[in-house]
Amino acid sequence: MRKHECHVVVADGDLHAAASLSRDLTGAGFEVVTVTSGADVVRQSVVYPPDVLIMDVDLPDMDGFDVCSYLRSEYEDVPMIIIMMSEPGDDLTRTSFGRMVDFVGGDFFFAKPCDARLVVKLVNELVAETPRRSTPIAAAVFPTRAAWPTAR
Repeated sequence: MRKHECHVVVADGDLHAAASLSRDLTGAGFEVVTVTSGADVVRQSVVYPPDVLIMDVDLPDMDGFDVCSYLRSEYEDVPMIIIMMSEPGDDLTRTSFGRMVDFVGGDFFFAKPCDARLVVKLVNELVAETPRRSTPIAAAVFPTRAAWPTAR
């Protein structure tokens, strides 16, 4: 029996990082699919759109910003929480990254490497407050509240 009725896609070209995060999310009761490319994210979103997409910006075949922007424009009626990850080197890059995530319609972002417990906690909180697919979120909610989650 699943703890959550929530489908999560983890997209990361780093197989070790993707497997580790997927394992933690699965352990928390989420249904998780791991993909390694932007094309796989798009295919997965067509076949079985995720409730939550956790995506690295640096995918091997496509820029994660492009993937996010595409999903928001092509699937605006599908409520999908998009959490983006990257390895920003300094505060200036971190600030610019947040603006870019917000611009393309991402909801939250993490610096890599990220604490998987914090990601699982955020996903749990988001799933608890987000209506299920039977009540779609209006497209007007985007761009959203891109923010660095903080431990409480």
